[in-house]
Amino acid sequence: MNDGSFASACHNQARVLYALFLLEGQNRFARRAWGLFEELAGILIHVIGFSALRLMTGAVNHRGMPVIPFLVSGVFLYWMFKTTMVPVSNFHASKSRYVAHPRVTQLDVLLARAAVNIGLYLCVSLGTFYFLILIGLSAPIYNLGLVIVILLLGGVWGLGIGLVLGGLFSLLPIFRTTSSGFLRLVMYTSGIFFVWPEVPYALRPFVIYNPFFHLAEKMHSAYFEVYDSAVASWDYIICWIVLTFTLGLVVERRCRSMNHRERRPDEDASYAMDML
Repeated sequence: MNDGSFASACHNQARVLYALFLLEGQNRFARRAWGLFEELAGILIHVIGFSALRLMTGAVNHRGMPVIPFLVSGVFLYWMFKTTMVPVSNFHASKSRYVAHPRVTQLDVLLARAAVNIGLYLCVSLGTFYFLILIGLSAPIYNLGLVIVILLLGGVWGLGIGLVLGGLFSLLPIFRTTSSGFLRLVMYTSGIFFVWPEVPYALRPFVIYNPFFHLAEKMHSAYFEVYDSAVASWDYIICWIVLTFTLGLVVERRCRSMNHRERRPDEDASYAMDML
C-alpha cells in the first residue's frame, strides 16, 4: 500500500468515525432526552446519601477536604467509567442501526458511543465542579489539567473494560447477570468516598490492588491541594488501562464475526448513515 492509499484510508476512516460521533450524539440527546437527567439523578442520590452519612458523624471536612466536593469528584469519576463501560459492553446492539453501511464496523460504533459519553460527562463534571466553587461549597481546583486527564482516563478504562465484558457476554451470556455485582464491588472498594488512611488494615491488601482506587486517589490529590496520596501509582494505573484496552481490542475482533452473523437488520437501517 502506498502512502497516498494509506492517507486516503485514514481520511475515510476519520470521516466514518466523525459521522458516527454526530449520529450517536444525536441519538443520545434527541431520542433519550430524559435519560441524561435520570443518570444525573442517580449521581445526586449517591452524593446525598454519602454526604448524609458523613454529616451525621460530624465529618464536615474530610481530612481537610470539604465533604461535598470530595464525594462529587469521586462519584463523577466512577460514573464516567460506568456509563462508558455499560453501552460499550453491549456488542449485540452496537451495529443494528448501521447494517446498511458495510464500511461501519462494530468497533467504530463502540468507539463513537464511548467518545460521546466521555465528552458529555467531561462537560457535566467540570460544570458541576465550577458550580460548587461558585456557590462556595468548594475551593478552587488545585490542578485542573490533571483533573481533566484523570476523568479522560476513567472513560478510556471504561471503554477497555466494556470491550472485554462485551466479548465475555457474547461468549457466556450468563455473566451479564453478575455484572451488577462486579460494578458494586468496584464502587465500594474504589475510594470514591474514602481515602487510604481510612481503609481498615484487614482490607488494605485487597483495596490496594483495585486500579480504580489508585485513580480515585489521584483525583482527590489533583482536586484538593491539602491531600497528596501516599500509595497511588501512575505506573499501575497506566499498565491496567493499556493492558485492558489491548485485550478488549483482541476480544472485540474475535467476537465481531459472531455478532455479525447473529445480527438482523432493523427499521432504522435505511437512514443510518445519511451523514456520511
